[in-house]
Amino acid sequence: MKVLVLSDSHGDSGIVEEIKKKENPDLAIHLGDYGRDLKDGIAVRGNCDGITNLPFKRLLNLKGHRVFISHGHKENVKMGLHRLFYLAKQEGADIVLYGHTHERLEKEIEGILFLNPGSVARPNWGDRPSYLILNLEEGSVKPSFIEI
Repeated sequence: MKVLVLSDSHGDSGIVEEIKKKENPDLAIHLGDYGRDLKDGIAVRGNCDGITNLPFKRLLNLKGHRVFISHGHKENVKMGLHRLFYLAKQEGADIVLYGHTHERLEKEIEGILFLNPGSVARPNWGDRPSYLILNLEEGSVKPSFIEI
């Protein structure tokens, strides 16, 4: 299963749809800060999304994986992954997808894989805009970060 994961588009719906068309994923996930930029897929609410009916977090079952998604601001991810780790552990997740920091990250903590795709519109620290392709199969996770 090919999953497109992006975050922090901040109103650049054009780039979101361009990436989606190029990658042709089985599923697209937006991790917040203008989740409405994704026209068809799954999204969560970020700190800049304002009043919306998007949830702050979700738990997905994809190809035998429990995938916890959150923007990350409610879990204070800019100060570390501790709160997000305990939420993921409580939910029995083996993969966590989050945004908010505008910085790519791949890190495993006690068997839980944490992935941040970076920002498709406003990256930090001189990074290039980026997104994540997550190839999921039963017992297999293959993340690939793509720079724009």
